[in-house]
Amino acid sequence: MRSIPVFAPRTERSAFIYKELGSLDQAVRCLRTAVQDGPDTPLMWGFLAWGLAAVGETVEARKILADLLDLRKTNCLPATVIALIYAELKQSEQACEWLNTALRELDPWRIHLSLDSRFRCFREDPRFSVALERLSFG
Repeated sequence: MRSIPVFAPRTERSAFIYKELGSLDQAVRCLRTAVQDGPDTPLMWGFLAWGLAAVGETVEARKILADLLDLRKTNCLPATVIALIYAELKQSEQACEWLNTALRELDPWRIHLSLDSRFRCFREDPRFSVALERLSFG
């Protein structure tokens, strides 16, 4: 019997739901499955780094982040994903720099900044309010 292939976006969305529910370990398991069994994309690796940072596995998260920063020179990866990783690593300066990069690059994910719970960590930072104003969401 053939196994059913993993649909990476569904698995990735499940990870976000688990994180919102506080099941961080389950979220990381979903993200590892998305990376392992889904298409090998920088986006999925970025979400895995984000999840790893959220559960405190910062060494692995930072290694993936370094690889993504290098890969981003020649490949498409939304700046918002890099910002999310830095935010989970509690590096707000770099996270805000990458949010500004997302605005400059017209990153399509920037439209989710005001509603997406993954950006909740930025809401207390006045620089985030400035970014929202630049998008006319302020």
